[in-house]
Amino acid sequence: MAKGVQPGQAVAFAEIGSQVRRRRPRPGTKRPGSVRMWQPLGTGLLQLTDRLDEETADHLIRVGLYTERLARQLGFGAAKVRRLRVAASFHDLGKVDVPLSILQKPGPLTAAELDVVKRHAPIGRRLLDELGGATLDRETLRVAAVVAITHHERFGGGGYPYGLCGEAIPVEGRIVAVADVFDALSSRRAYKPGFDFETSLAILAAGRETQFDPRVLDAFLAVAPRAYETIRGRRLSRGCVGGSREQG
Repeated sequence: MAKGVQPGQAVAFAEIGSQVRRRRPRPGTKRPGSVRMWQPLGTGLLQLTDRLDEETADHLIRVGLYTERLARQLGFGAAKVRRLRVAASFHDLGKVDVPLSILQKPGPLTAAELDVVKRHAPIGRRLLDELGGATLDRETLRVAAVVAITHHERFGGGGYPYGLCGEAIPVEGRIVAVADVFDALSSRRAYKPGFDFETSLAILAAGRETQFDPRVLDAFLAVAPRAYETIRGRRLSRGCVGGSREQG
């Protein structure tokens, strides 16, 4: 498990899992959307982390922790910081409907496979919208749904699923986009080893205005060294540099 995980996050994961389990369709009944989307959930987000490899599961936690530090740097109040940290940890919930053969493919994705991956944003929002009566407060669920659907939008346009740009992208999505991409760049994936800290930060900075909100990016650059050392539990050092594919 990623270092620095908060007890509240583990409780939140269990609560979401319990609610999803109660809301699964009974045998022989149908509901809007794909039944197979619900079947892999099992015990909810806890099953999601079991279904994914350890590195990807830890990615969910680390993105929440980076988001927490970034939101604090941007001047968010304590309650909003906590809410956004939990919401960010659900940003990839929709990947339960993406086959592991795609998520763990050790090479570039085809156009068709990339289209499948892109489905995770609306699927994640739909799953969170369905949890309107969960034991997490409604505002946290609302923020989590916003994050799920907008964290792949690009500040300069051209992102997905809506192609939003600038401040039309909710600030929560703009924040998690930076945290998500940084952790993806600096982490090992099936198709690449992790980039070292300096390379990851340089790639992130190159996305100013085209991919990332400059104000959010600058705030992250300010907290990144301390956050990286704390969350990763290691001193900054040069690592291996790998290939590229869409991050997040």
